[in-house]
Amino acid sequence: MTSAPPRMVTSVRDRFRTPAGKRFMRFVLVAIASLASSIFMLNLLLGVFHLSAGLSGVLGAITGAVVSYVLSRWAWERKGRPHLLK
Repeated sequence: MTSAPPRMVTSVRDRFRTPAGKRFMRFVLVAIASLASSIFMLNLLLGVFHLSAGLSGVLGAITGAVVSYVLSRWAWERKGRPHLLK
């Protein structure tokens, strides 16, 4: 038949090799790590420590937000001290 699927794969691969594509892939990894840490903390607090669902949810969300913030600095190539009010 035609070689459209290999061309599409090549096109997508080329886009991920650009600076914006590399940054996007790092951002995807940050999102996965944030989700995984949030779910892990939620399961830990609910299953092991037997906290309430509301408190576990809040603490799980905070954990995911902290992981996302720290890793997003790597994903967006931020250096130096963060300016929290900017």
